Amino acid sequence: MLKRETAEPPKWLGTLMDAGPKRALETGLLVIMLMPSDLVVMLTVGSHLEQHDVGVGAALPFIGATVLIAALPLTVYLLFRRRAERVMPRLREWLNSHSWVVNIAACLIFIAIILL
Repeated sequence: MLKRETAEPPKWLGTLMDAGPKRALETGLLVIMLMPSDLVVMLTVGSHLEQHDVGVGAALPFIGATVLIAALPLTVYLLFRRRAERVMPRLREWLNSHSWVVNIAACLIFIAIILL
């Protein structure tokens, strides 16, 4: 339980808020390389493709969905730059105060995927 009135992000995270394109790319690549869950998912997809003797083409839906999800924030920002600059801080505040909703939604999505 927090003993503070507000929960502020760490200072290093605050520096990423004003990061330029180069710093954002470096940070993104570092995060991708250091996320063991992402590596496990990629290895699982690769082993599934190998076990079922299918080509790389069978992985295109997975690759497409991954790229779409990963690129969504950047795409929205590039398409709606001025509006996104106004909305994103409010969205971040909402996500910070309602993170439990996001966690429940993510759990429900994974449950649905498992059951299908």
